[in-house]
Amino acid sequence: AIDALFEPRSIGIIAESLAPGTHGALALQALASAKSPVPIVLVGPDPPQAPFPAVSSLAEVEEAPDLALITLPICNAPPLVSTLAERGTRAVILTRQDNHDAELRQSLSTARHSGLRLLGPGSLGVQVTRTGLNASLLQGLPEPGGLSVVTHSASMLSAIVDWAQSRRVGLSTTISIGAGLDVGLPNL
Repeated sequence: AIDALFEPRSIGIIAESLAPGTHGALALQALASAKSPVPIVLVGPDPPQAPFPAVSSLAEVEEAPDLALITLPICNAPPLVSTLAERGTRAVILTRQDNHDAELRQSLSTARHSGLRLLGPGSLGVQVTRTGLNASLLQGLPEPGGLSVVTHSASMLSAIVDWAQSRRVGLSTTISIGAGLDVGLPNL
């Protein structure tokens, strides 16, 4: 299911807030500006003039998204990850840090047994320039190119993408692993 990170059939943004500067707002802006042809649904607050369909809870989503970006506080993620796994979601990006909470990591890792793949916690997400996918918290896709960038550090990835954009260096794919609870460098 790791291909759902790079070529999802549908995407869901699960957020508690879409206020400016929040992870939810950053994910929404990134996906909206990339104009990916993939269907996208917002789960959480319904912003005015939403560029995508919005529902207030995961129970209202008819078909589970292939890829979900969970921007909620990480302590709220385990039940959502379990529900998404049961409903057929193939990959989840966890944008919030978990502060190395062993109990939380154990509860998140149980969903892996269903085949669902986890990126994070603390991941900036994934960008694929050839398809226009910006399932990340980074604003704007880099120019297309032949170089892929994989980092653990969100700040390092952000700096590399900023550098590449300022120098018009093309990138094919960028991905931030974060804590690497499931998907790590060997998988990628």
